[in-house]
Amino acid sequence: MRSSTPTAQGTDYTDAEVAVGCGAMQVIFNAPFATLEAGCRIIVATPNGTPA
Repeated sequence: MRSSTPTAQGTDYTDAEVAVGCGAMQVIFNAPFATLEAGCRIIVATPNGTPA
């Protein structure tokens, strides 16, 4: 996927700058784990897509 980006979009990214997921929920769930540090606090708004 990364190798096709420069020709298709005119950009160039390294492997460390690319993330691939199976869907929006997975990407949204994984984003905080990739960007936050231990001890950070987050607020999760509901509804979160899971049935009650």
